[in-house]
Amino acid sequence: LSFYRFLPMKGKLDDLIELSIHLYQMDQVKIPLSEALLLLAESYYQGRSFKSVLLTIYHSLQQGSLLSQACSLYPFIFDMVFIESISLAEKTGEFGKIFKSLEGYLTEKKAFQQELRQALRYPLILAVGLLLLVGLMGWFFLPQLYEHLQLIEQPSLAAKSLIYSIAILNDYGIYLVSSLGAGVLLSLLFCRLSSKFQDFIDQLFFRIPYLGNFKKKLLFNQFMRALALLLGAKVDLLSSLAKAVKGLPNATFQKELGKILSNIQAGL
Repeated sequence: LSFYRFLPMKGKLDDLIELSIHLYQMDQVKIPLSEALLLLAESYYQGRSFKSVLLTIYHSLQQGSLLSQACSLYPFIFDMVFIESISLAEKTGEFGKIFKSLEGYLTEKKAFQQELRQALRYPLILAVGLLLLVGLMGWFFLPQLYEHLQLIEQPSLAAKSLIYSIAILNDYGIYLVSSLGAGVLLSLLFCRLSSKFQDFIDQLFFRIPYLGNFKKKLLFNQFMRALALLLGAKVDLLSSLAKAVKGLPNATFQKELGKILSNIQAGL
């Protein structure tokens, strides 16, 4: 099931929201957790990834494990806030209340992801449009410009530089574009596999004037929502802060808030 970590966040959140709603409804009619999980798993088609996860959790419950313990085996699916909330429900018995709160938390988390995608959509469209424009210029306009510049008997230094640049683009343009595309794909792959590289990319992204500040605000809103959920479940303040920070989907922002948490713990 390790491949499940590479699925888009939207798909994971949809699964978790559906799980929270289902378990809340089953709790209202007093159906045991293990049976509720089995019912939801059986409603999925055979190839769906989350079906295997639910069946594994169901078998763990049948063997005597707690739901929070079974969920903690999949940290790439269930974050710290989700697991801690389930653990508190096991202690208090208020499963319905906790599942309802988790539904709200996950719905807002999904909205955060959608807002971030929308903020990135138009810059990406502009970037792709610019690349296409440059490509069209290179295909139609630059060869004609190159021929015209070649007719100049005594070209200036600027004209010579332009001639050499066009010649390089004509000879190696396809390789440069291919290298750029491969670099983008490799960057996305390294972000999935390397936490250090992901941290480096996050730091660069946060420095972008508008988008960086926008992402920080959305992450902070998600942090406050998780903190409110944990405090509402009667978790002490320091533990709530620590778990809300750990549940953030961004390691760089975790470190920034983690410094504040360390200062609070140190009494500063």
